[in-house]
Amino acid sequence: MNIESAYRYCPGGYHPVHLDDKFHNGRYTVVNKLGHGTYAVVWLVYDSQIGRYAALKICVANLERSISRVFDEITVVKYLQHVRAQSSQSPDDDEGNNHVVQIFDVFTHKGPNGTHLCIVTEILGPNLADALFYMYREDPAPTGIAKRLGAQVAYGLRYLHKHGIVHGDLHVRNVLLYAPTIISSSQEHTEKMIRKPRRYIPHAWKADAPTSDLSLNPAPDPHIPQYLVLPCLEDSFIEICFADPASLHVKICDFGESFLAVPGSGSRIRPSHCPEVFASPEVFFENLLSPASDIWALAHLINYLFLRRFLFSEPAPFSRAVMVLKLGKFPEKWWAMWSGSANGSDTSSASSDMSDSSTASSGERWDWFDEDENWCSRKRKPGKGSGKWLMLPRQFPFEGEAEEDRAMVERILRKMTFYDVEKRATAAEVVELIPDRWMRDRPGEEGIDWPVMPDDDP
Repeated sequence: MNIESAYRYCPGGYHPVHLDDKFHNGRYTVVNKLGHGTYAVVWLVYDSQIGRYAALKICVANLERSISRVFDEITVVKYLQHVRAQSSQSPDDDEGNNHVVQIFDVFTHKGPNGTHLCIVTEILGPNLADALFYMYREDPAPTGIAKRLGAQVAYGLRYLHKHGIVHGDLHVRNVLLYAPTIISSSQEHTEKMIRKPRRYIPHAWKADAPTSDLSLNPAPDPHIPQYLVLPCLEDSFIEICFADPASLHVKICDFGESFLAVPGSGSRIRPSHCPEVFASPEVFFENLLSPASDIWALAHLINYLFLRRFLFSEPAPFSRAVMVLKLGKFPEKWWAMWSGSANGSDTSSASSDMSDSSTASSGERWDWFDEDENWCSRKRKPGKGSGKWLMLPRQFPFEGEAEEDRAMVERILRKMTFYDVEKRATAAEVVELIPDRWMRDRPGEEGIDWPVMPDDDP
């Protein structure tokens, strides 16, 4: 069931919310729930001051997050508001502006579980991971759709980097569907695509209920809500979005790991919560976040859109061995550091159809390479394409237009995955490498029909 854990409602965790609750001096009234993540629950609210619907993201309390991260997120979202306010006076023709979530308001709310950062944004749909899984299960999306979505995310990232913002946690769960013609701030559009509020009582609460009335939490605990609310968007929302591929639109969201890059030094050393399979080597070896680490994550995202698999395989510790096979030996500093798991990186799964990377049995360098730096593992053997392609295809061979697409994506990914961050392509350069037709052409309905070669990976 797609619902947050009731155990996260505790001091330092989620804020207990009920339907019709009001926030920010009564301006925002809770109408329904849109979704949740590890660090926040997102609610559909009505803005009485403007007379529109919006999304209210209520983050976990400060006890679970360092003060510096909360400050960074507030700084980034307020700066984005400032940039958008300026562009309204002087129109910004950057296409990427259309692929970053629009932020309406930022405030804090004090509740029984602590002080929560609250961010009001435009209404977005499900994340890209869930949408792709719903539409295609584990199969690749049609290439036209992969091109369009990949280009949009690249344009959005260029927009952020142009304004000095490092996202820090770019992956498919932080890219959301946007469909203003289906669901928007207007009451007419919104009410067509949302279910009526559905309350849910966890089994543990039912077992403890002193009466047959299960509408209230039996324990009068101020830290937990009287009930949970199921997500309100109809499944048909995704189907309608994908019914017209030419209208598919996504936006980058979630700035919980973001920060403003200091001019002259756009990097920052701190533990990353980006899923490790998306993390660049400077992140999992040195916790060094920068615009270049966003580019590496974007390369993973683009590869995932085309093939629905990780660029460097999985589980995460094994991905480093595959990385060496595909890109060559790590620089000596990292080669010497390669022993065990990453420094503070989160190995959690990034998608409902992605395997749990925490099941890895070992990440030691010597599990894969001997003293002469030759492959020595008996667990897995290097695939036939190791070192030749970044996109080790499970569909092979490529012919005709499909081969042209693969070769073009391969060239782009190569420029995005240099170990040396100075050589790695910038977001602006990535956009230049992407053909305009990826954004403008109408995606075809047909997928890439290539025969399966399951043993091609290492």
